[in-house]
Amino acid sequence: MSFADDYPRLSALRIASLVRDGELRAAEVVEAAFARIEREEPRTRAFTEVWPALAAGTAAEVDRRLAAGEVLPLAGVPIGVKATEGTTSFQTLRLLAAGCVPVGATATPGPGTAWQ
Repeated sequence: MSFADDYPRLSALRIASLVRDGELRAAEVVEAAFARIEREEPRTRAFTEVWPALAAGTAAEVDRRLAAGEVLPLAGVPIGVKATEGTTSFQTLRLLAAGCVPVGATATPGPGTAWQ
């Protein structure tokens, strides 16, 4: 089995551990995330946008930061960012500082949605 096959079953902590320990690069995790998004998005419609270029750049930066000895508790963990928040919200900035990689903006239901 390849990492792309195992990826959906791994926790964020396990992914971060594999990246921090050098068993995986953040870029490999992002590739697996986008492969899954490509497979599942037509059915789930979870994302309003996907950001392959931003994710690739952020993953490369995470790999560089780790190589420089920085401690990143969530190194390489892909995240979907709530479309209404963007990459500059307080919550997202904290996740990015911890080493997460934004892969896209998630769909946000409109006001009055029954399950909100």
